[in-house]
Amino acid sequence: MSQFLHIPGIAVPAAPAVLSDAVVWLDAGNTSSWNSGDATFVDLSGNSNDITVYNSPTYNSGQGGNMIFNGTNNYCDGNISFTMTSGVITMEMWFKPISLSESTWWNFMNYGNKNGSVGAGGRLFYGLRYLGSLDGATTQTYRDTFYQVGNTEEKFTPNLTITTGTWNHWVSTRDNTDIKNYINGTLVRTTTHQFNPTDSYWSNVDLTLGSKDTVTAYWNFASTITRMYEKKLTATEVTDIFNWEKTRHGL
Repeated sequence: MSQFLHIPGIAVPAAPAVLSDAVVWLDAGNTSSWNSGDATFVDLSGNSNDITVYNSPTYNSGQGGNMIFNGTNNYCDGNISFTMTSGVITMEMWFKPISLSESTWWNFMNYGNKNGSVGAGGRLFYGLRYLGSLDGATTQTYRDTFYQVGNTEEKFTPNLTITTGTWNHWVSTRDNTDIKNYINGTLVRTTTHQFNPTDSYWSNVDLTLGSKDTVTAYWNFASTITRMYEKKLTATEVTDIFNWEKTRHGL
């Protein structure tokens, strides 16, 4: 099974070696991963980290194929086999906002104990948080939130401007020293931790796309690729992935 999508007429250079380290690899444009109407989003990494597709997200042929979440009830969710060691993780997604409104929170990716309240387990939320008035079709920020036992949370706001209709390559790396956030191959923020996670709360739990907890914070957006790594990608590795896939996304 090949993870690599070839678009006719576009010369594709050799894939970055780091992609072989992905432990989750979902690609809505690869028919080995997902076809329109399929109820399963198949993991291409070889680790069988498949997740379930709920309420029929729409297939769009652009960018070699992408999945459109309607912002009402579309999401993907499933338990995955992932081992967080010493707080190390990298999350990656290509996404395009379709609509933005003056809402509190839009979620595109969540990993952790989605049904547990703060203090009941670990969760990593990745999403856009509305702050201030919208400027045309843009929103101002996104926020990463990390929950842990003890009713403690961390929140980070890199103050990004995200525009509807534009593809973004988003990467967040984490270890027990800091969190680094990248957009389109560029480091936009480094944040030192207030606390570190307990590994057992972040291993072998659910990956959710398009919703914070499968019942709230839905978002109307498109996505092509989602990946997770049991390592902290370097800035060079992040840039190499962006440069390898940017043509597919019109960048």
